[in-house]
Amino acid sequence: IFLCDEVYHLDSDITSKLHEVRDRGEILIEETGELLKAKPGFKFIATANHNGLGDSSGRYSNGKVQDMAWLNGSYSFECKYPTAAVEIPIVQRTLEEGSPAFRSDAQLATYATKMVAVANACRAAMMDDAGPTTGRFELPFSTRNLVMWAESFVEYHFSHPNRSGSVHPLYRSLDATLARRACESRSEEHTSELQSR
Repeated sequence: IFLCDEVYHLDSDITSKLHEVRDRGEILIEETGELLKAKPGFKFIATANHNGLGDSSGRYSNGKVQDMAWLNGSYSFECKYPTAAVEIPIVQRTLEEGSPAFRSDAQLATYATKMVAVANACRAAMMDDAGPTTGRFELPFSTRNLVMWAESFVEYHFSHPNRSGSVHPLYRSLDATLARRACESRSEEHTSELQSR
């Protein structure tokens, strides 16, 4: 398997040279005349954050528009976020690996469950294209972001203990990991919503 990550960051004149790789598993080195052929079972897989015709959301504005010859020769699959049943153990394991103290913390499963619930609420708000942006969250919340949040939470939990009247380390770590990049005018609204969860 050859994985071309973020393929639409490439210009179309580059992806046009990948037709032979994708379609026949071979490529000609023009300078030497050498034809390289892949072994049986070779697969060319590419990832992207839009469909190849440009990004209208503004979230991935550096994605390049591709020509139809490339797009029409490619299968396209949408990969949704993993289910909570998949992500909760990932977050829980990240917390445990971050500090042995979490292994015996009675709140461990609760933390992981709530963190994934917040991520899914943010994802739902981001994907809601009905109406104006009121109540929406403008940033993708990937599994990678969840892992970063868990790692940051471990750091805040032990280096910045929750003192009376201070912001809980769970919220501080979320802010440091992701929420601070959300629209500033809505930061208080998001904080209030997350704390209610």
